[in-house]
Amino acid sequence: MADILEPMVKKFTESFSSVLIFVFVFTIFYAILRKSKVFGESPAMNGAVSFVAAFLVTWFSVSIMPLTTALSTFFTQGTALLLFIIFGIIAASLFYPDLPKMLADQFKSRGTLWIMIILGMVLFVTSGIISVFWAQATQPPKPGETRPATDVVIVSAAIIIFVVVLAIAAAGGGK
Repeated sequence: MADILEPMVKKFTESFSSVLIFVFVFTIFYAILRKSKVFGESPAMNGAVSFVAAFLVTWFSVSIMPLTTALSTFFTQGTALLLFIIFGIIAASLFYPDLPKMLADQFKSRGTLWIMIILGMVLFVTSGIISVFWAQATQPPKPGETRPATDVVIVSAAIIIFVVVLAIAAAGGGK
């Protein structure tokens, strides 16, 4: 016998996850814009840009590819990794008398930056978010749909990643 509540609960969970994605993206964009002051000190301008960005990401998640399962896995693994790092810092504080100074010295090197970038990429790949984006790129185009060539997308992504890594390394200092 069919359950009459199943479609309603399914629709509610889909819409609720969209609201969560919207709120999360809005908060992250607002914090980044407020900290970087790209659009000045105006909270209204930062809020408007954040709202548009959150709306676009939510629309992308609803209409093109669902991100809720991949994001839930990403945050679960990220939280577990963060708890592991916090536990490691607490355990290390038992053996190092001046742990904050040692950590400050450790985070000045580029090696630590590369380790954090690699950990982020591993988390990105293992959580399944990369497979969500890759699945969209590997599907054949629908009739009448124009899409850039896969080579163009890969080269563009590589250039963007290279510029981001270069910017992070330049901000890290000369060590």
